[in-house]
Amino acid sequence: MYSSSTQRKFWTFPSLDALQHQKSTSWRKYEESVANVISNELLPNELPTDAELQKLLDYYVCFLRDLCAQFQPPPPPSVFGTAVVYFKRFYLNTSPMEYHPKDVAYLCLYLAAKVDEYNVSFGQFIQQIAPNYEQVGDFVITNELLLMQKLHFHLTVHNAYRPLEGFILDLKSRFRDIAEVERYRQNAEVFIAKALLADTFLIYTPSQVALASLKASIGTMVISYIDSVLAVNSSETSKLVEKLDEIIDMVKIFKVPPREVADDLIQKLELCRNQEHNPMSKSYRANEKFAHEQKEKAKQERYDKRRELLEDKVIDGVEPMTE
Repeated sequence: MYSSSTQRKFWTFPSLDALQHQKSTSWRKYEESVANVISNELLPNELPTDAELQKLLDYYVCFLRDLCAQFQPPPPPSVFGTAVVYFKRFYLNTSPMEYHPKDVAYLCLYLAAKVDEYNVSFGQFIQQIAPNYEQVGDFVITNELLLMQKLHFHLTVHNAYRPLEGFILDLKSRFRDIAEVERYRQNAEVFIAKALLADTFLIYTPSQVALASLKASIGTMVISYIDSVLAVNSSETSKLVEKLDEIIDMVKIFKVPPREVADDLIQKLELCRNQEHNPMSKSYRANEKFAHEQKEKAKQERYDKRRELLEDKVIDGVEPMTE
């Protein structure tokens, strides 16, 4: 149930201003933590602003949508919905300068496919989205646990697709004189997909987004439906309709940055991104090599310790058990 979910308790903000404040605060903390390093290489005006970082996130959330479209067979809409919510939650507490949005988009889609039980092996996943980039697979495997930690292991996402289905069924039963209610479904689902690109799911409930999708698709008839369902005074209906209009406006004003603008911002980000988290960098590969060597060393130490214990048993006259 959404009302008792971690999504409502930990990942829903009272307003767009509160949401932006959370992002800005987290991004400032990261900049301050690496200020000495950055100041030696870049001038302050060469750092991307909050608005520029947000444009990059908007661009890569659309990139994430395009990744989903590459899959054959296509995943259910909930996979895209879950992946987008993971992506947006990740950057509430993490700067795009620390982890590049493109890398995180791959990571979020992989985890969403697993959580939503979209049956695809890791090899098939990489083959479909990045067949020519081995580093993508390495980054995804290495950082899957990191993503879950950043999400506080709150992996269940309540999308608007299920409440939309409920509303459509209810509309059919309550308004039998409305012809072909089903024909509005496609437009409503398109609206929800666009709403995912904006920050609606970090502010409004899934049922509110679903109702907004119907109001945008059907029109004022939805207000009559709300009156019949709520059976309360007109002020409550007005408050809900106001929220629906806010959602519709958020979706309308969301714009994907043009490719040329995104390219400039990507180049700007490359100058200040954390190279230790860049799968293509020497420092990242060196860290991966060191981590692998430490893992193998620990494995060898465990093996040597076990062998010593077995040898001690033989010396003491106790034969080790064998099959």
